[in-house]
Amino acid sequence: TSEIRGISGTVEKIGASDITIKVYLQTSNSKRNLSSRLVSVNKDTVIERLIQKDLETMKEEQAVFMEKISKPLKNIGTSSPVTPILPPDPFTREKISLKDIKIGDNIMVSADKNIANESSFTAKIISVQVMPSPAVPINTIKTP
Repeated sequence: TSEIRGISGTVEKIGASDITIKVYLQTSNSKRNLSSRLVSVNKDTVIERLIQKDLETMKEEQAVFMEKISKPLKNIGTSSPVTPILPPDPFTREKISLKDIKIGDNIMVSADKNIANESSFTAKIISVQVMPSPAVPINTIKTP
């Protein structure tokens, strides 16, 4: 069995300190039915809403990133640590609480341990995925 530390699913039920999710993927060799999982939340669990950035913001951040990686690093060969240059995150991350999660929300959950065969576990991070509104092409809008 391969190690799994994160799963995605749809919120089915919300309790005072836990949520039940229906998982999208299931390991083919699981011995138990793991189509639903009970995810506990504690004081260390990070709960966030992922809001997709608009195209213009992503283009601007990508341009800054490309500029940074095109320059040579100044502290190579010195005792100073090299700070990694990370690509732009396609999401804005907004801290929320368990009460902000709704039944039917799509979430990603990660844990500190292998959860491949666990029907319940404590989440390290819960990310609620906000799906962007579909764009309506201008030529499809009817005018009177």
